[in-house]
Amino acid sequence: SEIKFFLSWGGIAYFANFFQFLCYRLDFWFVEFYSGLEALGIYSLSVNLIQIFWLLPNSISVVLFPYLSEKNNTKLKEEKTLILGRIIFTMLAFIGTIALITSSLLITFFYGKDFASSSSVFNILLISSVPYGLITVYASFLAANGMQIKNMRASFLGLISTIILDALMIPKYGIIGAAFASSISYFLTSIYVIFT
Repeated sequence: SEIKFFLSWGGIAYFANFFQFLCYRLDFWFVEFYSGLEALGIYSLSVNLIQIFWLLPNSISVVLFPYLSEKNNTKLKEEKTLILGRIIFTMLAFIGTIALITSSLLITFFYGKDFASSSSVFNILLISSVPYGLITVYASFLAANGMQIKNMRASFLGLISTIILDALMIPKYGIIGAAFASSISYFLTSIYVIFT
């Protein structure tokens, strides 16, 4: 029974992470196919910079998960998660505002003029990355309290929306379409986790 429980719970976590991985990679495949390797290089730089932006909430969620897994007052844990979420959201919004203002200058300075166009892609992705970073913390709460299925559903929603939006937007708008497709997918995933 313990093995069955472990495999079922671990399987849900695996598929949630697998769907998330596909969300992060599908746009790369679409961009390469429709726009070529040069566009992919510009786009991938922006995506990698956005993922650096998520290091803070990811680090906090790793530390938060064991605490939330303890069998004590669920209401108190929920309140603390919400407070921590508001703090993370405020920090990400502050850092994101600075990044939005300085992205063009910093990307050109660190990566050269050849990558200057990636700042517009970065800015589009950045707008949805603030709420998306927040749900990393909420996902820890859900997983720690036996609601991992919600994380899997959110990841699956993100995957489906990414496939549809990439197919519609990348052939016509290239990397800008990819950025909007990913950004909308992040928003939909965030809304699902926050309001369910």
